[in-house]
Amino acid sequence: MRQSNYRVGRPNSLNEDLQTVIALNQNVTGNRVDNLMEKWSPNLKAIKKAFNEKVDDYKLMTTAILLENTNNYLSRQSVPNILNEDATQPSDVSFFKRYAINLLSAVVPNLIAEDIVSVQPMLSRIGEIRYLRVLFGSDKAPVKKDQTMFSNYNLGEQFEQSSYTSDHVEGEEDVPNANKQMTLAWTPVIPSSLTVTINEVEYTDDGNGKIAVAGNAATVDYNTGVITFTNAITDTVSCSYDYDNMSAPVKSPDIKLRIVTAPIQAKSRKLKTLYSFDSAYDMCNDFGMTMNNEIVTYAACQIKHEIDMEIINDLYVKATSPGVTWNIKAPTGVSLVDHYAGFPNILIEAGNKMYYNTKMAMPNFYIVGELASNVLESLPQFKSNGAIDPKGPYLVGWIKEKPVYKAPNLPSDGFLCGYKGTSLFDSGYIYAPYMPILTTQLLMDATFTGSQGFASSYGKRMTNSDFYAACKITQKPDQVHIVNDTP
Repeated sequence: MRQSNYRVGRPNSLNEDLQTVIALNQNVTGNRVDNLMEKWSPNLKAIKKAFNEKVDDYKLMTTAILLENTNNYLSRQSVPNILNEDATQPSDVSFFKRYAINLLSAVVPNLIAEDIVSVQPMLSRIGEIRYLRVLFGSDKAPVKKDQTMFSNYNLGEQFEQSSYTSDHVEGEEDVPNANKQMTLAWTPVIPSSLTVTINEVEYTDDGNGKIAVAGNAATVDYNTGVITFTNAITDTVSCSYDYDNMSAPVKSPDIKLRIVTAPIQAKSRKLKTLYSFDSAYDMCNDFGMTMNNEIVTYAACQIKHEIDMEIINDLYVKATSPGVTWNIKAPTGVSLVDHYAGFPNILIEAGNKMYYNTKMAMPNFYIVGELASNVLESLPQFKSNGAIDPKGPYLVGWIKEKPVYKAPNLPSDGFLCGYKGTSLFDSGYIYAPYMPILTTQLLMDATFTGSQGFASSYGKRMTNSDFYAACKITQKPDQVHIVNDTP
């Protein structure tokens, strides 16, 4: 099995996130997750042993849910009574169920999808995925109530605000009423901090409650925030000021937390294997190998690889964060070793582009094609995973403690910088497995042809493509490396 990556031991909040999703989908409490963990504990203990105990609880909980989905499906396909399966099913069916469950236990923890995107297991074929949305809960200029503060679908402008939690209000607007008055929202106002703007002309208070307005006059009550004009004003008045947020009772702005749902439907991948009775006999007789076991291994690997590669392709093709381009050819007079040594700086530049684009996210994993892999694996600071028999996308190692994955489907000149936080909701892509791997029973027909079917069922959705930057490596001779936005 693949070794666990850098996120061993996630915070407890992540486990609570998963319990929240289960509770919302099932209308039950998070105790359901605990019950499933207990039910499938033998399988989960085997997984932990295979990972040398270095596998986090979130991955185990996800696996338990998917084991339950698969078990329920197989039970419904076999006999009506699913409460006492071993007593009512023929022995071969019961064995087949255990075999299918063990196969799933081996495949699910090895998906790199668990490490690079949010995994939200589905409890039915048609379900919902969830993402976090944080809203400003108060009108505190320039912020409007219910304006998005944070969301997987909306990043960037919310972090332009730096005064929401401070004692400053900027650009609060109103039109004086018939009594020639307007009331400031945040009080008590600090004397001498008030600036009133009318028709782009600014006026300030004198610290004694008076404002000298051209062709008019005004007073301000610092305690109530009421501004009274001598003459009527029909124009919009903009006010910027500081208020006392130290003395009790303190008026503080609010934030609101919402878990937003979006519909999703699982789709399927299917594969059928065929082999002859004679070939199976010869393999067993000559090599002591079972044809069925070999086919199952390769078919399961193929489905696993296709899931991982589909997700990676989505991230690369749909990435919208500005990327970088780097010339792999060393400039004249520069050794290849020295030139390659500058590649980590390119990763830093790509990370800073993402950070300033999203105002929050720095890449914490990389997915590389052939050329980027050649460069990274030659660097002295690269730490190899030591995999000796990799198949499909896999964790190849770490660069500056950030995991690097190889992907055979990525363009040879491409590499991807991506971000995934520690929270279930802190990702720009959601993979929603229903039954990641399912196999039918082996059938041998009258023509002595053996056949067995395999399937995978899951949903997926990109929620924020700015969490990913597609980058490119060029091979232009005799040029200094180029750093610019990828078209």
